[in-house]
Amino acid sequence: MPEEKKADKQKILEKIKQIPKESYKIGDQTIWFHGLKSRQMQQWINETNDPEQISPDLVNAKLIQMSAHNADGSLIFDETDIMSLGEISTIDEKPMIEIINRVNGIGRESHKAILKNLLMIHGIDGVYDLLANINAPCPNCSKDTPNTSLESNT
Repeated sequence: MPEEKKADKQKILEKIKQIPKESYKIGDQTIWFHGLKSRQMQQWINETNDPEQISPDLVNAKLIQMSAHNADGSLIFDETDIMSLGEISTIDEKPMIEIINRVNGIGRESHKAILKNLLMIHGIDGVYDLLANINAPCPNCSKDTPNTSLESNT
């Protein structure tokens, strides 16, 4: 049996640092959507899970802001543009989000799951809670509280 070749750490790091990108034309303008680095994706998840940082209806706008680049690699939009990006039509937003999902290796089902997990859930105490995972048990719920319309009667 041939001896297994030892992995070259430097070559591996160089390869994984190559950020995928894809262009998109709006009129005569070209936007380059870059895949997010791991830490950037985690930042987006953290910010969009905290309504104090970003409103749930601006989740896609934040993703566009973080992913849209000029040809030279510089970001097109900054934090102050998120509200404006939230006002673009869904006709323009949809293809951009599809590209962003592709360059980040996120399939359609994964994107749906991410958005599902960002839903606000009305808690028993009357406060809206933003749960990291809506399949997780509600921290405010217990067996000794009456059922709400959202709970089963079993």
